[in-house]
This record gives sequence, C-alpha cells and structure tokens, in this order.
Amino acid sequence: MIRGWGFDAGKELPLSGLRVEVHKWSELLIPTMFHSTLSDDGTVAMRIGKGGSARGESGLCLSLENDAAMMSSGITENEFCDFREIEFDWGGFDEDISRELRLNDWQLHAFNQLTDSNRYARSVLKITPPQAEVGVGFSANVIAGGNDDQPLTACLNFPEGEILLVEFAAALSLVPEGAVVGALGLVATPIIKRDMFLPDTPAPRDSRGIVTHEYGHFVMCTILHDIDSNALLRLFRDRIAEGDDDSREDELTVQSEAFADFFMTQVTSGANYASFTEAVSSNGSDYCVARPCVEQNFRGLGDAPALDEFNDETRRFVSLFHDAVDHRETQRWRSDTSSSSPTNADAWAALPAGLVGFTTLGYQGDLDDQIEFPGSSVASWWGNAIPDCRGDLGDPSEKCAVNALRMQQGLARTMYQQGATWCDVCEVIMNHSKNAQATTAVVPTGIWQLCVNSAPESEIVGPPPSSNLRLDAATCQLCPPGTVSHSSGQCLPCASNEIVEGNSCVVCPPGSIVDAELKCVPCGPREISSANQCVRCDFFQIAARSSNTCTDCSADATVDWRSLADSCPSEGLAVPIASSAVDTCPDQFWLEVTNIDDAMLRAELDDVTFDGLTVTVGVPSARSKSRCESTQTLVTGLLGSAGSWTPIGGAQGSGVWQGPEFCNDDFCESGTCLLPTTLVAAAEIASGQRNLRVLGSAQRSIFGLPLAAPGEITVTAAITGEYFVCRPR
Repeated sequence: MIRGWGFDAGKELPLSGLRVEVHKWSELLIPTMFHSTLSDDGTVAMRIGKGGSARGESGLCLSLENDAAMMSSGITENEFCDFREIEFDWGGFDEDISRELRLNDWQLHAFNQLTDSNRYARSVLKITPPQAEVGVGFSANVIAGGNDDQPLTACLNFPEGEILLVEFAAALSLVPEGAVVGALGLVATPIIKRDMFLPDTPAPRDSRGIVTHEYGHFVMCTILHDIDSNALLRLFRDRIAEGDDDSREDELTVQSEAFADFFMTQVTSGANYASFTEAVSSNGSDYCVARPCVEQNFRGLGDAPALDEFNDETRRFVSLFHDAVDHRETQRWRSDTSSSSPTNADAWAALPAGLVGFTTLGYQGDLDDQIEFPGSSVASWWGNAIPDCRGDLGDPSEKCAVNALRMQQGLARTMYQQGATWCDVCEVIMNHSKNAQATTAVVPTGIWQLCVNSAPESEIVGPPPSSNLRLDAATCQLCPPGTVSHSSGQCLPCASNEIVEGNSCVVCPPGSIVDAELKCVPCGPREISSANQCVRCDFFQIAARSSNTCTDCSADATVDWRSLADSCPSEGLAVPIASSAVDTCPDQFWLEVTNIDDAMLRAELDDVTFDGLTVTVGVPSARSKSRCESTQTLVTGLLGSAGSWTPIGGAQGSGVWQGPEFCNDDFCESGTCLLPTTLVAAAEIASGQRNLRVLGSAQRSIFGLPLAAPGEITVTAAITGEYFVCRPR
C-alpha cells in the first residue's frame, strides 16, 4: 500500500503502532512472552530471552490495535497469530536476528487505511480523533446486511453512544437483519457499540480507499462531538429519517457523503460516491490520474460523467470542498516537509492495464479561484455551519441540523476568517452553483452579479463591499474615484466629461463639466462646455443648454434705418420693447439697428461728410433719476458676413436725466433718461457691416420697466455731429 499524501507520499505505507508479541518456551519449558510496538516505519526492535523455542505455529502475534483504531470481531482487539504458511526461523533464540514479514490480509489493509487516515487528520486537519472501534466478522456482516452489505460508520462509541445505540437498534429493526441483532439482546451491546462496521465484502476488502472514506465519516463525528453533543445526535437522527433511498433532495446524506469523499480525495486522491473524468475506476471508487478530475467545477446539473442524481449532487459538493483547500502550486503539498498541507488530489498517474502509480509531478493546480485555506480550518468550517448548536443532551434543536445551505455558509465564513475577499468567496461558491451560466468562462462581473441576485448564493456569500459592484477584481476593493469596474474586473476611468453613477460612466448634461469632486456642475448661463472646460460665449450670445451651443441674444428693440421718416421727431422715434417672455438674455438689453449702410447712402445724397453715425436711446417712462445717472457698461457690436456679432467698442458712461430735479424718495412721476450715445465709425460700416447692436448690459430694470411687461423706448439716429434730416433717397 502506497501513501498518497504528505512529504512521504509515494512511499510504502507500513503498519505502525501495533503490538507485536513473541511467544516462546524457555529452556525450562516455561511459557514466556515478549512484546513491543511497531514504529512508524513498520519495524520493531525487541529484546528476547535467549534459548528455548517458539510457542504455537510461529511464536508471533500481531494485535490490531493502536492509537488510531481497534479492530475486533468480539469484545477485544483481533490478533493475528497463525503464520504457519510463512517459513519463519527464530534460530533457537541464540543470537540477534532480523526478519521481514510481509502480510496480505484485508483486515490488515483496512487497518493500514485507518491508521493512515488518522495520521492525516492529526497532521493536516489538526484534529485528534479518539480511537475508532471497528467491528468486523459476524456482527459487522449482520449489521452491514441492512446497509446493502456496505461498510457503515455509526459513531456509536462516542459519549453520546448510549442514546445513539438505542436509536440505532430501532433503525435496524426496520430491516430483516434487525431481528438477529435484537436477539443478541444486552449481551450483544459491546459488539454493536462500535464506531464503524466493515463487513467481509468486496467493498472494504479490495478497495484502497473505501475504508478511508468511512474514516472521513468518523472525522465528521469527531468534529460534531467537539462542537456539541447534540450536533452528533442531530446528525444521527436526521440521517436515519432520510432513509436508504438516496436522492438529490437528501441534503444531510449528500453533505455527509460529500465530506467523506472529500476526505478520501485528500488522503487517497480518489472518491467513493463521486465519479470523475480523467480517473481510473477500481473496486467501486474513482482515482484521479489527470486533470481535471476533482478540479472540475461540478454544478449538480448532470455534468458528465454523472451516474445518477445522488452521485451528481454529491460530486458537486466534493469539488466545492476540494476547491476550498487545494493549492495553485502543484508541488506545494509534496514539498511540505511538515506534511501539514492539504493535497491537490493528484497523487496518481495512469499505468498500463488500467493500473495507477504514484507520480512526483502534480497536475491539479488550482487555476480558477484564489481560495486556499489550511486543513486546520476544516473543523472551524463545521463550527461556522452550525454556530448556534447548543442545548441539553438528548434534545438537539433545529439549529444543530446540517444542510446544504449551512454547509456552504460555514464554508464561506471560514474563507472570510482566513482572509478571503468577497470576490474570492463568490467565485468559489458560484463555480459550483446551479445558477452559474458556465463552469469556467463567466467574466468576474457576471459572477458577481449572480452572487448578488441568485438564491441561495446571495445568502451564502453575503453582501458585497459595494452594492453596485464597482470593484477591482484584483483586490475586491472599491474602484478609485472616477473609474468603473469593467466586465474583466479591471477598474477603467470614465471620460473627462463623465461621472460615475453606480458602476456606469454617465455623460454630464449639456453645458456641464466634471469638477474636482467628480460631480457634474453646470457652466454659467453664458458658457458652454467643451473638453470638460466652461467656455464663455460672445457678449452678444447666450448658452443654449439643450444643444450646448452659443446662440445670439434676441433683440429687445429693433430699428430699421431705412424706415426712418423724412423728418425725425425731436423726442426721438418711439420703438416698442419686445415681451420679456421671448427674451433669451433677460440680464441684458439689446437695441438692434438694421441696414445701417443706408446712413452712408443718405449722407452722399445730402452731400454730407459721413464720419459715422450715432444712436441715442431715451427712456421716457423712467422714474428713477439716480438709477439713470448710475454708471452703465455700453457695448457696440456689428454683424459680420459670417453671421456672428463682433464687438467694436465698449465703454462706461452715465445716463442723462431729463425731468424733475427733485423727486419723492427718488421716485419721479415723469422723466426721460437718455442713455450714453453710441458711435459707429464710417470705416466699420464701409467694410460691409449692415446691423448694429448697442447697450449690452443695460438691464430692463434700468428703465424702471416691469420685467414681464412690454414698454417703449425712444431712439434718435443721426449722422455724426448733427441730426439726420430724413428724406427719401
């Protein structure tokens, strides 16, 4: 038998810890006995009195008991003393001798598996199981008869055993063989009160791993007993309630067999219930010989090669449990001199004729997740599955019940305790979920969405670090400000005109930019946004938010130079002010004078030197002298051939008040305010400019007019230096 785990993997697995006795007659024919214990390398050194001869057929006895197990067909441990077929010469006990004994018996092979499993539990899982009492022979054959002649681990020798034994006997009475057990009565109690029953059938007799699988159940009993006595009792009762007709819905049975198979894959790189691809079948078990085997992410959806629904569901959890402890480095467990690392279940490689042999090269490195918790966390995992299991012995509560949800929750909690991130845990759980869309090809953000939106995965994994999943897959931390999580899990920056909403880049509204706090802030009313900068419109323009463009301000009043009469009234031409409802620039007052080139033509007809023209605006309904005489900004612009307004001058000036000198609290019942005169040079008009705008920032309120009501202004247009004498051309 070859060891399949730890630093000594690949070496022959010797019997160890067994009591070896030498029985002899002294020279005076007095029966004597000498004994010692097999060391870990399977050897024993013993000092024996000289002289005499061997008693019995060989003078040698081997007891099937050590700290790991005691194997018995009756009350005490079994002994092997009949080695008559082996030529074994003691040499008269006259001198030091060395002998090699090679045995081939199924009970010894089974005992070797028990010891090997116990050593794994101690070294890797850091669990110290009690000595397992293993029944063989008649009682085991009878009891296993009620289990389809398969081995059975009942854990009846634990302190809870008195209660378990009664319920176990009651369960056996449901099968024909139970009548035989019942007939044994109280006398049979020590025989039945065993932790494990190994019948003399092919399953335990010829298999390298089935006894190891059964010891996995024993390890589970040990862990549950350490959590709370009621945990083991609840497990026992719920398992009996599920019956023998194993199905996908038998959650406890699935979890129990999956854990035992997980233990078996760790120790022997094989499984009893689970079937795998790239595996060799032997005596009812599958042994990995190449990838993927147990590394395949089974989901319980009939993934090939599924033998039946129970196998399919069990295998799903075996591969999940395996993913929690396996290593990315294929040689890690082989090179660990302390033999404390979980394995990758890749001890064997295929040999000709369907055989397997140990391989020094690993092939099942963990490539699809980041989880790698130590074997010592396995016990914590069970404790995290049923953390509230407490109570008086004999009355286990529902909180002690083991099911698929709790086992996965316990696994997730243990991963978190070992420093795993939410992303890591989500990936492992979802890789084995029925809700997964594929076993390996789902992108990180897709897996995260499933963990958040799928049941029961959302309950198993818990809430993510960010509710909108804006996470960096490498760290599972929130992406830096201004970035979002790509489907690959990388944090990518938004564009300069975008902000982050949830896990999306959203373009700021037209006319807005992204500020230092990465928020959309609107530009000013006369600004548009370009390359995440606020760009000011021309003075004659306003920003159109919907199109993020600069548009010309509407004229508040318009005068067509060609419409001037032959004679201009001294008080000026009355021009209506447009309604404020259509005013696109309410903070400015614009007078637009069109066809100003006509002034040049009129000057030529009148033989007047044309140096330019002036426009004076008067407000006859002004009421405030102080407001009229306040300083105002005057801007003049001409409409160019390209269709845009060009400023040609700007100045500040005060209005001229025409009205009473003294008013009541600056409120005058009548009065006219002449705003400063605007000059347009002849050269500018001669260059092709046809339209003129003046006044700029003079607001409606400067005229004392209600903002929402129309009114009138007076406009006087003249050749520079004199009033223009109006007459037809």
